[in-house]
Amino acid sequence: MPSIYGLVSDINIVSDAIYMYHLNDAILNEPNGLPLLNSDAHLIGPIIPRFLNQTTDSDVVPANGELVVISDSYQYKTSVGDGETELGNIISGIEYVSTDSSVVTVQKGATADENGTNLLAAYALCKTLSPGGSAKSSSNRATLKIPAGNYNISGWNIDTNYIDVEGEGYCTFNYSVPDVGVETPYLVVWPKTRIICSGSTNISAAAVNIKGIQFYTTSTSFPLVVLTKQSFGSLVSFYNVSFISNGTACDVTGAGSVIYISCDSCYIKGDFLSSTSITKGLFKNCVFYDKVAYQTNFYGLVDNCHCQYPADECFSGKMSGEIRNSTFYSTSLNSNTLPSNGTLYNCRLLKRTDALKNWNGKIYDCVIIVEGTDKNCIELAGSDCKIYDSTLIANGTGYSVYASDVVTTRVAGCIMNKNMFSDVSNLIDTPYNIIDSDVTLW
Repeated sequence: MPSIYGLVSDINIVSDAIYMYHLNDAILNEPNGLPLLNSDAHLIGPIIPRFLNQTTDSDVVPANGELVVISDSYQYKTSVGDGETELGNIISGIEYVSTDSSVVTVQKGATADENGTNLLAAYALCKTLSPGGSAKSSSNRATLKIPAGNYNISGWNIDTNYIDVEGEGYCTFNYSVPDVGVETPYLVVWPKTRIICSGSTNISAAAVNIKGIQFYTTSTSFPLVVLTKQSFGSLVSFYNVSFISNGTACDVTGAGSVIYISCDSCYIKGDFLSSTSITKGLFKNCVFYDKVAYQTNFYGLVDNCHCQYPADECFSGKMSGEIRNSTFYSTSLNSNTLPSNGTLYNCRLLKRTDALKNWNGKIYDCVIIVEGTDKNCIELAGSDCKIYDSTLIANGTGYSVYASDVVTTRVAGCIMNKNMFSDVSNLIDTPYNIIDSDVTLW
């Protein structure tokens, strides 16, 4: 029968019918880890390690031959006592090892400052891991797990590829109607792992996944997160991450030409990628509170993303990707550089103060409403534009579709409150467009 270890005052060693020795009882945190040998010098019986803390037990002297497990804030060492040396001197020559060759879990401390210190130390350890005994790679990754709680840091350099960072929790959104024609989302559940920053988190690694984290600051003096441009290739992925800043939520640096990024189910408060660069990747199920991809050339997919009114100027560089099932306000999607030649599908561009400018792409099943005085609805930049099955509402003396020079286009199945400008020639002979000056959605 197996032994049951209880908290008793002595140790009872017995032998069973086949002469195997075992401990009936053991004393908590006492030297019980001394193994027994049979007549053939084979090790028999259980080995019970003694668990000690590096800080609080540094003056403890483990017994000769006693197995000890020594912990600090996030990892463990093992050693054998000699009956003479204090714990504090034993640990100096032993390297820490993780309890898993691919995972390090941050040990929470008593304060947010202690948590932050432990977080950075745990990441430093994670960088040294060789999962399964092999080098880290895209198919052999390490993981840093950060429990729920507040972590104060003055800065963090995420600079090693193939280390995933996992917090706890997720972003959940609800919707309110603060004004006529406005349906704006807001965050109701935050990730439970909160990184409170007094300096930037610099992500120079080109292959990292981050999820379940809230990056937070009240400062406007530094970017919350800084991504390094890559010359080609890898991807920084954010899933269920919230960026909360009163200034810049994410900026870019480096000599490369492209930012490769994926944001899924993220909440972004603060300017995000608001610099002249090329952004390739995915934004899905996200909410934007401020400018996103402002003055950047965007190539990728935006799906089911929404602005928190009155956020504006989102994706207002050259938009060469696809945006679908999304809602934007004010001057979002206005190209300030080269003509946009992307695709809008099932989108709502509402409460616009100006036309959708410099557009030469495709528009399907969209609603575009301009409220700026005497403003056009869409201003074309070339003859490649196609507009199908959409509602286009200009303001005052503005036109539904306008061009500053003679262009050809294809417009069909649309409802418009104003005619197209005379320099815009529709190549579709029977477009079945409806002109209704009283058209309104509310």
